Amino acid sequence: MKKKMKVFLTGITEVEPKLLDDIHKFLSRIGGPIEYHNLGVSDHSGFKTIFPEVKDFDAQDEFDFGAAIKFGQLLKFKEDIPQEDILVVFTKKELGAPIEEFKTWFSYFDDNVIIVRDKELDFFPKSKWPFVLSHQVVENLFQIFSWASMKEAPKFSHMTPKGCLNDFCSTPPQIEFKLRMAHICNECLNRANSYNIDPNVLRQIKDTIESVRTKLDNFADSVSIEEFSPVVVSEKGEILIEDKEIHLQDLPKALYLFFLKNPGVSIQNQYLRNYKDDLVRIYSKIKRGGENGPLYKLLGFDERGEKTVGYLNTEALKNHRYNISKELKSKLGEAKTEFYQIKSWRKKVNNMPQFYNQIGIPEDLIQIPHNF
Repeated sequence: MKKKMKVFLTGITEVEPKLLDDIHKFLSRIGGPIEYHNLGVSDHSGFKTIFPEVKDFDAQDEFDFGAAIKFGQLLKFKEDIPQEDILVVFTKKELGAPIEEFKTWFSYFDDNVIIVRDKELDFFPKSKWPFVLSHQVVENLFQIFSWASMKEAPKFSHMTPKGCLNDFCSTPPQIEFKLRMAHICNECLNRANSYNIDPNVLRQIKDTIESVRTKLDNFADSVSIEEFSPVVVSEKGEILIEDKEIHLQDLPKALYLFFLKNPGVSIQNQYLRNYKDDLVRIYSKIKRGGENGPLYKLLGFDERGEKTVGYLNTEALKNHRYNISKELKSKLGEAKTEFYQIKSWRKKVNNMPQFYNQIGIPEDLIQIPHNF
C-alpha cells in the first residue's frame, strides 16, 4: 500500500477560519494519495519569536519570496511537520513585487512550502473563493511534482496563456480562463510524467481542478479547451467564429476588433482615449460612411477629435460591451460567450475603484490581419 502524501493547511494574517475550513473540506472531498490536514489559523503571538527578522509582523504588508518560504519552514519546525510533507500557508500579505501593472503573485512555492495569497479575488464572488484558492493549492502541488523549483517558472510556465494549469496569468480574464478550463496540456503532462509523477496523484489533481470548474460555472454545460474555435477576421473586417458571422454595428465592431488586436492587454477606462489613433484606424476601415464623430464622442473628444471636451462615456462603453455579448450569445451560446466577450472588472488603485477591459480568450485563438 502506497504511503499517503500529507499536505498541511494553515492561515495567518486575518485569514478567516471558515475560509480555511471550506478549502479543507473541498480538497478532502476528492479522493487520492494526497491527504489534507487543517492546522487552523496560526496564533500571531509566536511569530516574532520564530521569525525575528520581521520586527512588527502584523504591520508588514508584503512578503518577499525568500522571507515567505523561510517563514513557512520555521512554521513547519514549530508545528513539527516533517520536511517531506508540504505546508500551505494562506496569507493576505502581498507576495514579492508586482509584475507588470496588473500582475500580483497569488501563490509561490519552494522547498515543500506553498504560500497562497487570500486577497484581491474580487473577479469572483466571495462564495467562490474557497474553490479559487483550492485551485492555487493543487496548481502548486502539480508544479512541485513536475518542476525542480519555482525558479524554473519562466522556463516551464506558459507566459502566453493557453488555458493550461501552468499558465502564467497577469490579469483576471486570463486567470478566469485558466480556472474554467480545468486543463493540463500535453506538454505539461509529458514533463510531469518525465519526473515520474504518481498517476494517482495526477488523477487527484485533475479531478480537483475539474471540480473547481464545476463549482465556478454558472452554466448548464462546461466548455473544454478543445471546443474553442479561433476568431477569424477577414480583410474586410468580417468576424467569424465557428464559421458563424458575428454581426455588429460599426462602433461596437471597431471596439471588439480593437480588443482582439490587443489580447492580454488590460486597458483602464480612463486610458482608452490614449488609443484614439488605433481606434480611428479600425473604425475608418470598417464603418459604412460618415465621420468619426461617434467614436470621438465616446472617447470624450470634440467632433474633430482634436480637443478633450469631457471624459470617456462609460455608460456608452458598457452598452457597446452588452451588445457585443448579446450578439455572441445568439451565435455561440452563453457558456462560450463568457470567454469571447470583452471582460470588464474593477480593481482598487490607491484606494480608488478603477475599471478595466480586456478580451477574454488567449491570443493564439485570434486571427486578425495586421492592417487592422
